[in-house]
Amino acid sequence: MHSHTAPRLNLLPPAYVAERRRRRKVTAFFLSCLLLAALLALPAGRFHQEATQLRREQEALAGKLTPLRALAAARQKLQAETERAEKREAFLLQKQEEGLNPLPHLAALEALLPPGVTLASLSLEKNALSLTGTTLEPQEVAVLLANVQATFGSGVRLQGWERREDGRYYFELGGEARFK
Repeated sequence: MHSHTAPRLNLLPPAYVAERRRRRKVTAFFLSCLLLAALLALPAGRFHQEATQLRREQEALAGKLTPLRALAAARQKLQAETERAEKREAFLLQKQEEGLNPLPHLAALEALLPPGVTLASLSLEKNALSLTGTTLEPQEVAVLLANVQATFGSGVRLQGWERREDGRYYFELGGEARFK
């Protein structure tokens, strides 16, 4: 029915009781920390395992990506060459319609180009020549101008040039030309 408990007498000194309580709390705290660390170690281990697996997959994909990058670079190079060829063909057709035969003049221009000069545009009219291009060395512009003047006459002059942020020199030659 009704159970009645008698009060317990504690004859231990209060300092001892307080010390035991403190020890129990410290032990409980350390056990709680240990349990928490064990619980956190499981997801951390899994996270580490997944990160390692992702790194392996990334390395494998990087190995597969290298040939694809080489193919993309080759594709871009071929596209640039195709565009150049198409522009050249369109230019030749246009000049032939105008009554000019630009092939010998183009061959002469290609022979006049120093190795580091790249032409960006070329215009041939009945008695005028205009071309633009780039180079890394400004001396190559002077060599090109001298070559063009020797072939097409001194009416072709340097119209302008400038060095841009990319370190290249952009130039324009143009003027009256003698086509033989």
